[in-house]
Amino acid sequence: MFRQALWLLVLTTILMGPALADEPGSTISLQFENDVLGTDDSDQHYTNGLQLSWQSAPNAVPCRLASWARRSMFFNADVTLHVKIALGQNLYTPLDIQTTELVQDDRPYAGWLHSDFTLIGCTEGSMNVLEVSVGVVGPSAYGEEMQKWFHEVIDSPEPMGWDNQLHDELALLVGFERRWRNVIELGFLGLEIDPAPHFDVALGNVFTYGAVGGNLRLGHGLLGDFGPPRLRPGPPGSRAFGAHKGMTWYFFAGVEGRAMLQNIFLDGNTFGTSHRVDKEPYVADAWIGWAVSVMKVRMAANYVVRTKEFKGQDKSDHFGALTFSVGF
Repeated sequence: MFRQALWLLVLTTILMGPALADEPGSTISLQFENDVLGTDDSDQHYTNGLQLSWQSAPNAVPCRLASWARRSMFFNADVTLHVKIALGQNLYTPLDIQTTELVQDDRPYAGWLHSDFTLIGCTEGSMNVLEVSVGVVGPSAYGEEMQKWFHEVIDSPEPMGWDNQLHDELALLVGFERRWRNVIELGFLGLEIDPAPHFDVALGNVFTYGAVGGNLRLGHGLLGDFGPPRLRPGPPGSRAFGAHKGMTWYFFAGVEGRAMLQNIFLDGNTFGTSHRVDKEPYVADAWIGWAVSVMKVRMAANYVVRTKEFKGQDKSDHFGALTFSVGF
């Protein structure tokens, strides 16, 4: 019954995207985060993230939702609104994936399969993102099947410890991000710079945290977007970008610090007993990367360093993130 309800939600998300994809001004994005894109080839901790999303054209939002958003959420009648739907999966493992035994002093195996429904409001100088995520953590997230299939494709060792993963649990999360944009023309070579602070909060049994950070961009055509998005617990951002006749590009670097109150992938299942480790209360990300847009296509890549997330972790984590977006 639990899996049937979950897959009904997943199928609804999958079917809505293609039905809406032809809407002029909408955006389809594919995001991929994996530690194989980092500085070593070992699977450990946050090992894979994958998300497919569709974001509406500007102001292609149901009238009642738009009226409520402008009146009660953004307090601005001129804000440009988007809605976004997404389907994603995150995978977490300990460092030693070739033992069938429970690795007591390392993080649990876990998969998270989720559908996200998001309302985005933009002005020239700011962006608000309200996100509601519904899914599952546990065997019904099919993390074991995904990792074993991917390792077979890339000819990596088969992970052997998934019998120790977290149990099935309904996964709920509500998040809100506010990001500012301050594009400044430098007056030479057509370059622009954008020092952009942000804050982000999340509430749910998956993650509960508060975060503050900033991103610095340098390039050409910075008003086309607010910077490439990431997968939670990174700053989610917006998938949309402005289409230009020529090429726009920029380099970027940023940091974010989070105060973590809840992380199911370290704290274990909310209800019942499961493997758990003692999490660090404060975690930080630092990243550097680039983005290029040509007409209606955008490609972005960045490299992320994440500080230790639990007691006894021997070193920080490193992974890469790729985003490919197509506008319609």
